[in-house]
Amino acid sequence: LPLQPVNSSVEYVIKDLTGQIVVWYYNASNDKWTVYDTNAPFPWLNTLHNMDYGKAYWLKSTINQILTAQGNIVTDYTIGLKPGWNFVGYNMSTGIMPSPISGLTTPIVAWAYHTPEDEWEVYDTEAPFPWLNTLTNMTAGKGYWIKSSIEQDWKI
Repeated sequence: LPLQPVNSSVEYVIKDLTGQIVVWYYNASNDKWTVYDTNAPFPWLNTLHNMDYGKAYWLKSTINQILTAQGNIVTDYTIGLKPGWNFVGYNMSTGIMPSPISGLTTPIVAWAYHTPEDEWEVYDTEAPFPWLNTLTNMTAGKGYWIKSSIEQDWKI
């Protein structure tokens, strides 16, 4: 999320969306997924309760629609990357690669799926040829899979 919601409950953040909405969150610290489904047959099946700034969420909707977040702007944020895959929200106002990655210890691999062509894009600091990197920009408010070789902080 590009803002810290005034009310971070999943129900509040997605309140303006219609149809069935399923929200997933991956926590690299414990290698666990949590989920919230508006059509869950039992409330206890929903293990995701809040949506917060700087985190990335997969949202599945039965129709095309836009999630409009309302909340407070956060000007300084650090994402703690764990070794392996991390699903993170990117919220910088500038997004040209590789500057968002340059402050991290390499190797770093970034994947994105929010493309107009519904294809995965990749950026790899160790790609043997620059043209292999199809992910050329990072966009505020979008989520990215970041593979880190070590535990490190990413200040964005």
